[in-house]
Amino acid sequence: MSQRRTWRPEALARLRPGVSDALLAATLSAVLGGLSAPVALITQPHSTAIPLLVALFVAHLALAARRTRPLPAFLLVSLAIGAALLISAFALFLPSTLVFPIALYSACAHGRGRTPAIALAAGVVLALAATAAFAGSPQIQAANAPVPTLLLAGGLLAVVLAAWSLGLAHRTRLASLAEHSRQEERARITAEMHDVIAHSLAVIVSQAKGGRYAPELAGASLQVVEDTARAALTDMRGLLGVLRTDHPGATADRRPQPGLTDLPDLVTRVRATGLTVRLTEHGDRHALGATTELAAYRVVQEALTNTLRHAGAKAAVVYLTWSAVGLTVTVIDDGAGPNGTEGHGLSGMRARTEAVGGRLTTGPGPDGGFLVSAWLPVRP
Repeated sequence: MSQRRTWRPEALARLRPGVSDALLAATLSAVLGGLSAPVALITQPHSTAIPLLVALFVAHLALAARRTRPLPAFLLVSLAIGAALLISAFALFLPSTLVFPIALYSACAHGRGRTPAIALAAGVVLALAATAAFAGSPQIQAANAPVPTLLLAGGLLAVVLAAWSLGLAHRTRLASLAEHSRQEERARITAEMHDVIAHSLAVIVSQAKGGRYAPELAGASLQVVEDTARAALTDMRGLLGVLRTDHPGATADRRPQPGLTDLPDLVTRVRATGLTVRLTEHGDRHALGATTELAAYRVVQEALTNTLRHAGAKAAVVYLTWSAVGLTVTVIDDGAGPNGTEGHGLSGMRARTEAVGGRLTTGPGPDGGFLVSAWLPVRP
């Protein structure tokens, strides 16, 4: 049976910019054009109203590209509005002229390089030209409703400056959000690199030490070193590939990030160092999502790495306990227990867990040693 699909408000945000802008332009055209057409047809002779509405229709069409092609769209809107004013200064009273400040705002908000400066200059020129056309229009003078020229110019320039200022403010906000996203991504990559390098080096050092004191096991130790180093290089290549996408023509490594299905391989690598590790799972598995699964994997990896490096433990147990609302990942060893400080590894685990809506608990185990427990939510 096919599931019934419902429309949600956020669905519009997932559309491509060109599609969503076309829908917005069509809506504005329907509203503003629907208000402008009757007024123009009633107040103007048909020989004037028809070309006037055609010019305004071109302005509405250009508005559809206000984000994908902000500067060309704004210039075309400006030309269309200018043509409408040349046909009849009465166009200044029509609702369709509101597309001009909208296009100006979009050009400043989404344009690149010198687009805001060009848009401001064009806006000032059009405002002064509209004032001159309005002041010298015989039709307006015949209507016996004079408007002070300075007042009209000041009002139009105020609209131009307001749209320009709001566009620049939005442009600054978008740039700030983009920079914040870049900083967050780099912080995430730093945490990933720490986890990969710390775990891999801990395993390699342990194996090198074992091969040194037990020459008969040197072959097996070197094999573990090779496998661990190869896995670390693969992970680092994927992480560095994300950074390389900042350069033109670069592509990122598309290898998937590790998840719950990779935990047995992780446990096997750690066992090869001589640490006895047991992996136990209780309950029915649920879908966590790639980010949450990666967080679970990194918690286990960092906890076992700390056990190898600091605890002096001989054994560790990894528990995966499922419930209807989440997964609890617990790692307990029989080592020395907490030393009262929280290093980069534990703080990284805590930040990673909280980033996916979970929580992390650390401290002494029930029978000594060290305990790391992370609760991760199940996402619907």
